[in-house]
Amino acid sequence: MIVVFFKNNVDYVLTLLKHNDNSCGLWYSPGLNSYTDLASIISISKIYIEEDLVESFNTDHPDFLSQFQYETFAAKAVTVTDRKVCFFVSNDTHIFLFQNLLKKQTLPWDLYSRKGENAKGAGEKIGLITKDFELSIPNVTEYNLLVCGNDWGPLEQRVNLDFMKNDINTICIQESVIDFNKRDKRMLYCCLPIYQGVVTLKNVPLSGKVCAVIGNPRYEELKPFPIPEKLSVFVNVNFTYGIYEDARDNWVGDIVSSCAELNIDYAICQHPRDRGDFSKFNLIKTNASTVHDSLKQSTILITRFSSLIHEALCLGRPVIYYNPHGEKLFYDFEPDNKCLFYATTKDDLLKALSSLSSHFVQDELNNSIKTYLSRHLGVTRSGKASDYINELIGDATYYPIIVKPTFYMLFISKLKRLKRILLRQKM
Repeated sequence: MIVVFFKNNVDYVLTLLKHNDNSCGLWYSPGLNSYTDLASIISISKIYIEEDLVESFNTDHPDFLSQFQYETFAAKAVTVTDRKVCFFVSNDTHIFLFQNLLKKQTLPWDLYSRKGENAKGAGEKIGLITKDFELSIPNVTEYNLLVCGNDWGPLEQRVNLDFMKNDINTICIQESVIDFNKRDKRMLYCCLPIYQGVVTLKNVPLSGKVCAVIGNPRYEELKPFPIPEKLSVFVNVNFTYGIYEDARDNWVGDIVSSCAELNIDYAICQHPRDRGDFSKFNLIKTNASTVHDSLKQSTILITRFSSLIHEALCLGRPVIYYNPHGEKLFYDFEPDNKCLFYATTKDDLLKALSSLSSHFVQDELNNSIKTYLSRHLGVTRSGKASDYINELIGDATYYPIIVKPTFYMLFISKLKRLKRILLRQKM
């Protein structure tokens, strides 16, 4: 694949992508070293790089330009004008995703939220006031960019298209580990997706795409916390929305009995929307604002598919992904059996727990976590993810439209909108 690293000259990138089928554009800024392992994810045939970036890129990624054939292209001067950004949150998670971005954002901005997912309430608790809207954000031409954390829901698709129809680019920031199945086309409706790590690119159709790999601002304040002296397991139970709920009881039973066999204490943390009955177990109540404090009191996390896997690793906790029910979701966690173990049977679970409880060397664990997170969360641990994303937001307000909406995109959006209206009328 031809890879084009750019910062300002998007016109050149779009022209090159148009004439080369197997090619993609990746935004880069000096100091951003989130592309270090890119060659382990995609097969690079040639690199093009904006000429002003060569020296810093060589410093941040010293092996790239010596390993691959490359050409430079001219940078592009930008004339500074007044600009304004529209942020759109679909749920309470996005409030925390955008919190540091908005705190540091120097451009004027407005924040809109959709109804029903507690975004407004979560924002008010931390001093972020959101604006309401029904089907369309008003006066989109007042803005130079849309930034969201979901571009694939019916309402989110419509909002993206409203901006794109007016030649205004849209950005979608990866909120956490998400299921990149082909059906939902997550993060494929916006103009410029921002991914949290190079591993995400395994599930992305990159050819012809302009995007960035930076990190996740939601996790950048999570730092390694000292391991408690007494070994204990934090069990994250999140069988929600009817997904694998019939596997819940056996899943929990395997973990509790394994802890008993190895004489390890445990605490069950139940997702607010999980409907299981754990009254006979050691259950602790947590929510999004307190779960990290509970994790810090534990030694090991056991969970199914969850963003908590990366959150625990950021806090310095090893993780066991227990999957006896065979869930198949499109994100490769890359278990290394050092900081992240993958178990599909109770025997596997016992082996992983036994390994972690009998051979726990803090320095080895820290090194494994550092290597792992650089692939999955980019520059998050440095605390600079929000800085680089804000820099890209500023750059993108000047970009020409990257993706023009097609007739098919507009037709499908109208069809989904009509379906929603008909469903409301029946209720």
